[in-house]
Amino acid sequence: MVVYTGAMNFVINYSTLLIVTVSFVIATGIVWRVEKRLDLSFKFFQIACAIFGVIMILNILSDTLGYSNFDPLRIYLRLLFAIFFLFGLWEMRTIVRELDGELQQQKERKRTLPPRR
Repeated sequence: MVVYTGAMNFVINYSTLLIVTVSFVIATGIVWRVEKRLDLSFKFFQIACAIFGVIMILNILSDTLGYSNFDPLRIYLRLLFAIFFLFGLWEMRTIVRELDGELQQQKERKRTLPPRR
């Protein structure tokens, strides 16, 4: 059985914040180098990383200060994080489907189908 202590909470929160910061820097490097739709996809990921970083800072402040005034804000930020992460994944999925030729095949099939009555 693992005992969850305040020290573990401290290490986990700061480690997560460090990882999110590195992810944000990597996403910024990608956005800086790419264009168009790939750029848009990684901008969504970058916003999601920034929001998650703010959530982690609020978690650290809540633990440090010992009160939960940030709880409603953290709930809404988690929702925003999920939305922007989903948008980034959706855009990336669309790009991959276009590169794979799947979307072009669907367009061609729609052209060859007789009109509905």
